[in-house]
Amino acid sequence: MHARFSRRIEEGLQTLARRIDKSTRPLERGALERQIGRLLERNARAAARYAISIAEDETSASGLRLQWTVQAQWDDWATLSEGTYISAQQHRAVDR
Repeated sequence: MHARFSRRIEEGLQTLARRIDKSTRPLERGALERQIGRLLERNARAAARYAISIAEDETSASGLRLQWTVQAQWDDWATLSEGTYISAQQHRAVDR
């Protein structure tokens, strides 16, 4: 399940990065941040997997560049938690 959400996020980020690279005019950072936020909201199960930033780039017409990295710790957590369900009562018992 996490793989499907991760794939959707990566496809969305690649599309947005292409759009930024092909832009012939300056883009507004706030609008791009909102688009990224909506993408992560729609795919919340894998949103924590990515560290995403918009950097200044004077070499491009848009003036911006999209950067993202995958956080390996999240992949480890997702592998361990996939299909694991802990009730609140079980969680309290483990804490004691």
